Amino acid sequence: MRAMGSVWCLTRRNSSFSADQSGCGEMHMIDGYLHRRGRHLKSWRRRYFIFKDGILLRKKNDEPSAKTLQEDRVFDVLYWSGRPHGLCLKLRGDQVVFLTAQSEEDAARWHDTIESYITEQRCVVDLRRALCRGRLPSIRESVSELARAD
Repeated sequence: MRAMGSVWCLTRRNSSFSADQSGCGEMHMIDGYLHRRGRHLKSWRRRYFIFKDGILLRKKNDEPSAKTLQEDRVFDVLYWSGRPHGLCLKLRGDQVVFLTAQSEEDAARWHDTIESYITEQRCVVDLRRALCRGRLPSIRESVSELARAD
């Protein structure tokens, strides 16, 4: 069984993965129990969630054999004032999910991990757009300039 509310950022070192609790390198991951508001009945259910590199998995419990109830991409995260320690996630197709954590610290960990991933992805998209529009020199030009300098 995993620790409740664990946060892992995995970085690649010498082609092997190692857990790093500080700055995220390659993989943004957090898992633990959260309460989720139902879409139609507005009842709250305790479910096990895993966020890993932009994908949110929802399971009934933390057993490895537990069936995944929902798997979706997360596009945005906000603190939600509707309940204590509340979060609001925007998923694919403008679907909105309301969650609550056990504590403010848990809510902050979830928010920060998801926000970190989203911010990183926006930077990558902005960089790609700048390269496509010719605002940044291409890698080939930079390499050829370095080769000429030698």
